[in-house]
Amino acid sequence: MNGYTVFLFLLVFGAICWLRTQVPWLGHLPGDLTIPIGKGQVVIPLATCLIASVIVTIILLYLGRKS
Repeated sequence: MNGYTVFLFLLVFGAICWLRTQVPWLGHLPGDLTIPIGKGQVVIPLATCLIASVIVTIILLYLGRKS
């Protein structure tokens, strides 16, 4: 992995963290589990992680073919 790929990964990660606050449905898709416990809750974002994994895989495959 060269420096450009690491930079791009960090840029995408930062954008996802920023989008998390801007897009209220991110982390609350159908397929994400929410378990109420007492006064709080535990959220297990299965569908969100699956979609993010597919997007990151496509990006990394594209970057791998260019070099």
